[in-house]
Amino acid sequence: MLVAFLTAATAAADDEFGLYIVTSSETSTTSVSSLQKISFDNGNVVVLTTDGTSASTPMSDITKMYFGILEKEVTYIKGDVDGDGKVNISDVVAVINQIAGIETYERADVNDDTYVNITDVVGIINIIAGVEE
Repeated sequence: MLVAFLTAATAAADDEFGLYIVTSSETSTTSVSSLQKISFDNGNVVVLTTDGTSASTPMSDITKMYFGILEKEVTYIKGDVDGDGKVNISDVVAVINQIAGIETYERADVNDDTYVNITDVVGIINIIAGVEE
């Protein structure tokens, strides 16, 4: 008997839960918001979504089946230190704030030299000016 458990998890407001079905060759994911029905039919797990598509996986192939937070594709714009999707003066201010010890930003090392300093500020200014991408 195959039983799936939905466990409590701490998630950010924009995180979305999904159903993961793992086999030896692939992992498929389906957003919980698009799930219509999960059924077990003739030794298969059948996932039906709200748009009418379905996927069938033999239970004998499944190594793990669980609900979890869907992994998001992370896109990064070089110089976008504050993560707002744009490279502008606010990114310069963010790096200056990190240098001053006011805040910390994961992407403040714009030139990837392992240090956050004035060269990162210059790098952002060059990106804004179109000198560097």
